[in-house]
Amino acid sequence: MFLRREALLAKIAAGESLAGTALRTDRPSARRSAAVTEEEAALVKQRFPDELVGRVVPFVISGPERLDDGYAIDPMGWDLTEYDRAPGVLWIHCSYSTESEVPARIADAIVLKSKDALTALACFYPRDFSEALDDGFSWAIGELAALRGYRASVGFQIVEAKLADEETRKRIPWALDVSVARLREWSVLNLGMDDAAISAGRAAGVDTTPVARAAAKVLDAATLTGLVRSEVESVWRAAVGKPSKGAEALRAAVRDALGAQLPRT
Repeated sequence: MFLRREALLAKIAAGESLAGTALRTDRPSARRSAAVTEEEAALVKQRFPDELVGRVVPFVISGPERLDDGYAIDPMGWDLTEYDRAPGVLWIHCSYSTESEVPARIADAIVLKSKDALTALACFYPRDFSEALDDGFSWAIGELAALRGYRASVGFQIVEAKLADEETRKRIPWALDVSVARLREWSVLNLGMDDAAISAGRAAGVDTTPVARAAAKVLDAATLTGLVRSEVESVWRAAVGKPSKGAEALRAAVRDALGAQLPRT
């Protein structure tokens, strides 16, 4: 389980060891602007069978700079041993899926470290495989990520870390300098994918119906498993191309567009 900020502060205040602490760090606009290189394409071909590789999108998932969450992680200090045993990309940190939720694993990945950054080659599934796996959702996310990018979030476990300097901790009391971190997983987040990104995808010819279907399933569920309803509705609205006229009007629009049997509120 990843530690919440309040619990981390309590741990710091108590002077407890930080080793083994599991945390998350988010990175906005994580898609790398440069195209996949020939060497990277060869790595993908070597690692994964052709029939499971569709769109390959390069990401920068962690860098040396300290972001708003307060963690500065040495890019060369990443331990990838555990991650490489099951190198998947998750959707919003879901490690499982049910009929009422969006799929958990949406891509395979190769993660590479250098002195400048921790990067990843997200290998999204081809459309035919994705249609059988998750009704086309993972394919659609790959197409949208290639077009506009996504926010990435890294789940990691501290191996070696110390408190940041006093001046930094005046601004961010929980700030840490992490010299060695074990990568547990990394996720693509819908929070970085605003309405404009999905709308732009639709305008460019990307079929966003699978995204709308997945959002419909989430909104039809009894719980949203950590997702904020308004954010899911925002994704829904953009994916079906319907303006928002209140919650019930939105649900009616999706019922009309997708035939989803959603309860009225």
